[in-house]
Amino acid sequence: MATLKRGTRQAGRRRDTRRVGLLPRLDPTHLGALLALYEHRTYVQSVIWNVNAFDQWGVELGKQLAGKVLKAMSGESVELDP
Repeated sequence: MATLKRGTRQAGRRRDTRRVGLLPRLDPTHLGALLALYEHRTYVQSVIWNVNAFDQWGVELGKQLAGKVLKAMSGESVELDP
């Protein structure tokens, strides 16, 4: 446990500047390229993990469950099973 805490502290203090120089300047072209890169990375990871990262039904279920959780947190009586 102490090792985990020490690693967390060290990660918080470390300055990881590898991604700072990713864009030569912030303009629409470079920002669009960065967004496309992140979207492609998400897709590739989902293929490797055999997960559908763009599953709209899963997103909708998450929204419904989040709404129920918010109601429960505000004191209303709701059933949290999907």
